[in-house]
This record gives sequence, C-alpha cells and structure tokens, in this order.
Amino acid sequence: MWARIEKNVVIELTNTDPTGRFNSALIWVPCPTGTTLGDAYDSSTKSFGPPPAPSAATLDALGRSTRDAAIDAVWWRIQRYESQKNLGVATTETSTTYQSLLQYVEDLRNWPTTSGFPDTSTMPVAP
Repeated sequence: MWARIEKNVVIELTNTDPTGRFNSALIWVPCPTGTTLGDAYDSSTKSFGPPPAPSAATLDALGRSTRDAAIDAVWWRIQRYESQKNLGVATTETSTTYQSLLQYVEDLRNWPTTSGFPDTSTMPVAP
C-alpha cells in the first residue's frame, strides 16, 4: 500500500505502486495496512500515526466560525422584520419571533464566554 503525503498528512492511498505513474513532484511512500486518510506521517522516522489532536486555538476558531454561521443563518430574518416595520407593511415574523431571534443572536454572541465553549452541544439552540 502507498500513501501520498502533503504537509506530513496522508491525503491519498493506493494499492498500486505509484512509481512512474504520477508527477514526480508528488510524494508517495510505502505505508502499512490500516493507514487512513488524514493520518500523520513523520518523515524522520518514516512512521504513520493518528493525526494530532487539534489545538485549543483551532477548536476556539472552529467554535467561533460555527457561531458566526449560526448568526448569519438567522440575521436576514431580523433584517427583514426591521425593514418591514420601517416600511409600515405587514411583517412576516411575529414580534415574539423577532424578539426570540434577537435573544438567540445575543446568546450566540455570549456563548464563547461560557464554560461549555467550544463544544457545540452547549451552543444556544435556534428558536
């Protein structure tokens, strides 16, 4: 079995010897059975292993990105309600739903300060 390596990570596997079959700039190394995509490769010891656990900074950034996407997913509803109110037309959302959406966004903004962050199971739930 062979693994293609980029930045010390297995990104492709094949059972066929890649010698002469691909661009010579690609790095292919023999690997043991059981090697999987995403495994780490240590070129100094020529060994494979599980990828390292993400750092706290990486988990924090992922949590914030997830939070930002959740805000973006409802923000348009808040803006639509406000626009409709300003125009004096019937609103699609009720004022109760609007208030719930505002509170949800506020809870999402405060989520990084809670003890459960960045565990998404502790993330506020959309109304």
